[in-house]
Formats: sequence, C-alpha cells, structure tokens
Amino acid sequence: MTTVPPTEVTFDGLGARTGPLTWGQRWSWDIVRDLAPEEHRINLAMRIPLLGDHSVDDVLAAMADMLARYESLRTTYQTGADGEPEQVVHGHGAVPLTVQEAHSAQPEEAGTALKDELASWRFDLTREMPLRFGIVTVAGRAVMAVVALSNMAVDGWSADVLWDALHAHIHDGGTGDAVPAGTQPLDQVAYESSPAGQAVARAGYEYWREHLPAITSPPSAAWHPAGERPRYWCLEVRSPALAHASHAIARGLQVPASAVLLAGVSALVGLRKGQSTVVMSVLASNRYLPRSRTSVGKFFQSAPLLLDLNQPTFAGYVRHSSSRMLRAVRHGRWDPRQVARLLHGEGPHRGTHHALRATFDYHSQRDPDESDLSSDTAELRTLMERSAMRWMATAEIEMLHFYVQVRQFDTEAVIALWTDTEYLSRADLVSVVLGAERLLVEATGVDPPMSRLSAISGIIPACRAGERA
Repeated sequence: MTTVPPTEVTFDGLGARTGPLTWGQRWSWDIVRDLAPEEHRINLAMRIPLLGDHSVDDVLAAMADMLARYESLRTTYQTGADGEPEQVVHGHGAVPLTVQEAHSAQPEEAGTALKDELASWRFDLTREMPLRFGIVTVAGRAVMAVVALSNMAVDGWSADVLWDALHAHIHDGGTGDAVPAGTQPLDQVAYESSPAGQAVARAGYEYWREHLPAITSPPSAAWHPAGERPRYWCLEVRSPALAHASHAIARGLQVPASAVLLAGVSALVGLRKGQSTVVMSVLASNRYLPRSRTSVGKFFQSAPLLLDLNQPTFAGYVRHSSSRMLRAVRHGRWDPRQVARLLHGEGPHRGTHHALRATFDYHSQRDPDESDLSSDTAELRTLMERSAMRWMATAEIEMLHFYVQVRQFDTEAVIALWTDTEYLSRADLVSVVLGAERLLVEATGVDPPMSRLSAISGIIPACRAGERA
C-alpha cells in the first residue's frame, strides 16, 4: 500500500492578534515593497540534516511546534483603515509542505534542490504565511528538513534560532523548550511604544539628523562606469586568507574583525571612485534585550556610516572605521516613520532606504579559535592561492549601488557582493576584492600609510587614471 505524503502543516487553537508593525518590520516593509522588485532573491532558506531514524510524522510535529511557538511564522500583512501596514497573527491555518523522496546516495543534492525551489518565488504576504516547509525522505524515512522564509518575517539571527529549535525538537523528541520562544513581534511593538522604547527611538532619530548632510549630499565621485547588461551582478568570494588576516589585525588593534573587513573594502571602493569619504549603511541586529535573543521576527535595521579616508595609516583607518561602525550599530534602533519624515518631509515617499544604497551586512558570526588562525604574513600569502570567486546572479532592476553580505567569517571568509555596474563595474568589483585581500594580508606584517594603498592593492585611483564622471 502506497502512503500519500502530506502536503501541508496545519495549526489550530492558537492565539490570534492584530496590531502595528515593529520598527524592524516597517524597515523591511520598505525593502520588500520598494527596494526588492524580485523579492524572492532575499528570501531565506535552510536545510537541517536529520541524524538517526525519524518518520515524516516526527518532523511534522516539530514543524507544527514551530508554528505554535513563533507568531511571526503565522503572520500575514495588510493595510489598515488608516493606510498604515498591520500584522495579522493567525490562530489557525496551514503552511504548504513538499515531501521529496531521494535516492539513498543523493539526500544532500535533493535537499539543496528543494531548498532552492521553495525559496525561488515571492511570498504573497497578504494571504500566505511567510514560510514553506519541505522534507527529504529516503525509503519513506525523513533525512532532512527544509524551510524557506520571507525576509519580511525573519532576519538572519532568527534563522539560526529556528534551526536550533527545529533540530532540538526532532532529535530530543521534546518540544524544543531548550530554545525559549523569546519576545513575540507584537510584544516588541509594546516595548517600542513604551517610554524606554521611545527614548531609544529619539536617540536613533538624532543620530540620523547628525548624519543627514552626508546622506543627502554625498561626496561626488570622480569615476562612474558606463554600466553593463544585465546591470546588477552578484559575486561570491571564498577566501581563507581574508578571514585569517582580518582576525589577526583585529586582535592586534583590539577591534572587531568586521571593522577590519569594512575598512579594507570601503577604502578601496573610495580609492577607485576617487572619493575621500564613503557613505554606507551598516546593518544592526538589535538583539539588545535578553528576551529578544531567542526571538523569531524582524529585528534588523540599519544606520548611516560616514567613513573618512583621510587617515595617516591603514591601522588608523581601521580604528576610525571601528569607532564609527560601533556607534552606528548602537544607534541602529529607530522608528522608520520618524526618519522617513526627516529625510523626505511630510509628503509621500518610497522608503527610508532610498537614501542609503550601499550596505555592509555582517551579523551573527562566531569568532574562530585563535589556534585555528594564522597571523604569519608569509603563510597568508600562500593561503591566498586557495581563494575562489564566482558570479552568482544577475538582475536588470534593483534598488542598490553596492551590497556586502558576510555569510561566513571564521577560518574562511564567504562573502556575497552585489554591484550596480553603473557604480562599480564587474572588473572594478573583482579588483576591490583581490585588492582588499592583498591589503589585509600585507597589513598583518606592517602598518602601511594610506598613501600606499594603491601600490599594495593594485587599485588605480580614478583621478590618476584621468577618468571623470
């Protein structure tokens, strides 16, 4: 007798609620509505390999528990009577499930294909729950769970929380209580409306006000490439040397490794563009309260970051980048409605993020054990031979200039970089990546003056090449 696999995960008898969006949700609302015409490209997806012998029902029970524990996973979004977006937490409903039977020797390939498939089209968030489930089976037994999630409902930190909760439920046979549910989004709304939350929002607003001149009147570039077709390209970089060098410099200067990477990349972008200052946005995870560390929802926001390349040495620029980045992250909590009015006035606008189209995204990275890292410059030069790059995706329509997403940064750096080829050509982007790797490796042995960046990295400044916008 053939068993028909289930096609959905249902939930019922849970609390239903309606209310405003959190600051993080409103921030993401601008992105999904205005800045990501092909929103599926920013969907999140993950595979969870299953150890031991598990039935499909075991995995279904864990998935149902996730839906019960985390309200953001059973939330849709609508426009209220006042024209403002609202979140609707559903007490009953269903989430689509795909069960894929795989050959015994190919569960990994089947899991990857199913993950890519489930995340390959956009969510209709007005009527569809913001996730899709999948299970890979071999001979009817579950060997892998797959989850695809809308970027509107969760952030990267949330994906890690969900991975841990689902893994714990399946393998421990319990309810996943080892991973507390944390704050629900509508409870976060209550905090943001409180006196303490409003004080945080005011500080973030004042930070934006301070940086408004740099945002609205960015320094002019000496170089704008003609552009290519497709216009937008994504490059994936894998570099052990970049990670080892960044951690070595970070230890020596007592700064975060993220600040070292930010300094290396931004300095060379500014050098190539012929700009003495670089304006970017830095993403902030905003897990600033203990109860939000195990929450599933949209907590990420961003803050403007103005970096001044007029520093005497590269170490000085790293310290400068670190202090500016940490201050920006500290103030990455703000009410998007207030900041939008600051940037655009009271009239209609298309979102805060049109003001900041270069972004640095580094979050939730675990520092490696120092014993696994090398700080010897000669060894790092040899390690550079293991670096690899590949073009991952293209787009003709996108609302960004430059985007750096750090996906891994322990003993190997895995980084995705999107470029608008009217901002940096593909050749420029490759040169910046290779140049940053050379610069950081050499900076482990000596602190170069900023005037030597071109010679070390191989980047030709726009003004020296005689190029003009």
